[in-house]
Amino acid sequence: MMKTAEGAIIYVGKAINLRARVRSYFQQQALHTTKTRRLVSNIADLDWIIVGNRAKPWCWRMS
Repeated sequence: MMKTAEGAIIYVGKAINLRARVRSYFQQQALHTTKTRRLVSNIADLDWIIVGNRAKPWCWRMS
């Protein structure tokens, strides 16, 4: 989960290779869309929770 400085969740990621996914947000920023650059500029904290199935992150994203 990516959070703002206020603690608001701004992104719930779902990736098989979490390291590659997180790294992709902080490298080659010139190739990112405006939306992604804005998201990255607001990230103050990263948390991760390893789950046993792919449904749980979808549930968190919907709430």
